[in-house]
Amino acid sequence: MELTNHYLELLKRALNNYLYLGGNIPFEQFEISDFRSSGWTIPESSQPHSLLATVKLNALQLLMYDVVCNDVPGDFIEAGIYKGGTAIFMRAFLKANNITDRIVWAADSFEGIPPTKKYKHIDDPVEKWTDRWAADYEEVRNNFNRYDLLDEQVKFITGYFSDSLPNAEYDRLSLARLDADSYESTMDALECIYPRISHGGYLIIDDWHLPSCRQAVVDYRKTKAILNPVEFIMGARGGGYIQEAFWKVGDPSKVID
Repeated sequence: MELTNHYLELLKRALNNYLYLGGNIPFEQFEISDFRSSGWTIPESSQPHSLLATVKLNALQLLMYDVVCNDVPGDFIEAGIYKGGTAIFMRAFLKANNITDRIVWAADSFEGIPPTKKYKHIDDPVEKWTDRWAADYEEVRNNFNRYDLLDEQVKFITGYFSDSLPNAEYDRLSLARLDADSYESTMDALECIYPRISHGGYLIIDDWHLPSCRQAVVDYRKTKAILNPVEFIMGARGGGYIQEAFWKVGDPSKVID
């Protein structure tokens, strides 16, 4: 177990480029977004494969451990993988723990965030973004290969969520992570993915800080009468800012706070 944890900790440091960019910052407080917001251009050769802050990677690891230790049935999925780093970490977790009966599903358009079509009445600031967070399919596959983690336990779902997710071959899920940014993409992912999450599994919302994404989640929960309490991953450096949200799926009267 000690060797397994050491491998996963080292992988986190590689995925978000702490090894190259961390300097004297404690790893627990490292956030790659600090470099973007400061205006410092990261060379292409040093671009991270995951944009997740350390606190998010740590939380993901704990939730994966929880569903495995409690025998919650189902695969893992991330909808909105960009360069693939977080899905790579999911696959590494399975491999490090010798888990061979779960698959990591990596869903993305590989063309960036699509323009709004169905919810044009929603004021979505994502529509104004010039950076649409696109990474080429072959580039992402190569990223998995770099870590020697491209194998039969990784399945890609390609295309916009409204087209690809309804027809995808995944069945039960124990953990789903949505990084869809916009209202429409978040809602499309929720409608397809949430009904397949097993009781005791988790749904993670990366973009809770974006008002349109948050509104999609609130609207979906209201429509489906989901009462399970939403929990939050907070920033590691204080200040009270929310990194992401999640909740445990199942009977809310049996959910332990």
